[in-house]
Amino acid sequence: MRNTVLPELLFALLTAAGCSSFLQLAGSEGDVLILSGTVESRQIEVGSRVGGRISEVSVQEGDTVKAGQLLVRFETYDLLAKKEEVQAAVRQAEAELEKLRRGFRPEELRQARAAAGAAAAQLELLRRGPRQEEIDQAGAELDHAQSNWRNARARFNRVADLFERGVVSRQELDDALTNHERAEARKKAMQKQLDILLAGTRPEEIEAAEKRYEEAMARLRLLERGSRREDIEAAEARLERAQAQLKAMAIQLAETEVRAPADAFVEVLDIRPGDLIASGSPIAVLQEPDEIYVQVYIPETKLGWAQLGKRVQITVDSFPDEKFEGKIAFIARQGEFTPRNIQTRSEREHQVFAVRVSIENGDNILRPGMAADVRITLER
Repeated sequence: MRNTVLPELLFALLTAAGCSSFLQLAGSEGDVLILSGTVESRQIEVGSRVGGRISEVSVQEGDTVKAGQLLVRFETYDLLAKKEEVQAAVRQAEAELEKLRRGFRPEELRQARAAAGAAAAQLELLRRGPRQEEIDQAGAELDHAQSNWRNARARFNRVADLFERGVVSRQELDDALTNHERAEARKKAMQKQLDILLAGTRPEEIEAAEKRYEEAMARLRLLERGSRREDIEAAEARLERAQAQLKAMAIQLAETEVRAPADAFVEVLDIRPGDLIASGSPIAVLQEPDEIYVQVYIPETKLGWAQLGKRVQITVDSFPDEKFEGKIAFIARQGEFTPRNIQTRSEREHQVFAVRVSIENGDNILRPGMAADVRITLER
């Protein structure tokens, strides 16, 4: 029996103590409801997505900073060199795209037209074959070569006869033989050249000339049409990729400088130059002085006293003779219970709703953690 009574008695005492503690949080003076709470503020944790080694710390704990003010700077290492490399890639991609958009130069077009004209003329010449004038000239040169050959042969025969009789020397015989052989070779060459002219152009030569002409014309048409749309689109894609890389480098370099996102008060900044900070880790905690508020809890039976936007007065122990203006900025949609389960009608006052009261004139005066009383006037 003793073991059953003691736990129940202990539970009853704890519950009574909890209810008594809660009831001290809310009181009333006639038409004024007084709620106790604590001054709080919105905190901002700032850091860098790149991280690295700290090179500069520009502020200290307790400083007031403006929006955009530099807090911490990281070492850039090779980011600047990489940025220059990407900038060069962007310039190269821009030049290639501009070249494709402009097409080929006039000098290249004139050169291609000249090459096509020369190929056409050569093809026409081969198709027509040799001219009669060329044939006649080759025949005349052959006749002259034959005449020279006959004269050289006659002279060689005479010198050979004189050599056998001992009248001329061996050197004269050799000279006559050389002249005879040279004249005979000349005659054969002229005969071959005349035969070629009489036979006309070979089909293989005409076919080769036709291919050279087609190639020259294809190149000319290619230059006249300019760059293909696919090539231009590919160059545009390369430029966009290089520009995207440049933007990414700019973002990384910007992340080496941590700046205040808003006017704030530096609450925590426990780093020094040379510290290594991981990417994404918070390096400072800031408090926005214009975002301070008091969090209080109003019983369900007094919830009708509070409306969103309602003006209230706030006092703090640190400044007992000064009153601060505020308004109700938030009322919780769901209540909380003390104790956990409501069993009787009288216990409904133990159900509370969180109410957030924004402070309008507490800048640079009130600090988070101060005890505060919120006075809500009943409007009948």
